[in-house]
Amino acid sequence: MSRLGLYPNPARGALRVAYLASEAGEVRVRLLAVSGRGRLTTAYQAVKGSNSFQIDVSGLPGGVYLVQIQGAGLPVVGKLVIAR
Repeated sequence: MSRLGLYPNPARGALRVAYLASEAGEVRVRLLAVSGRGRLTTAYQAVKGSNSFQIDVSGLPGGVYLVQIQGAGLPVVGKLVIAR
């Protein structure tokens, strides 16, 4: 697995985020529209190694977003398309 996986992409409802953390700890997850405006921010507890969680994106408008994960030995950034 690469350091960040976003499935399915394009997403319509639930988005699965999978990533590798080099250490345990809190991670902050942000979804940003390409315009730079924040759309969603949340926090999760990561374990060292493989992690995954789901985000409900059904309430977000369609478009291109950046997914940023920071903390626990990260940052990583990925591109997400939300289809409507």
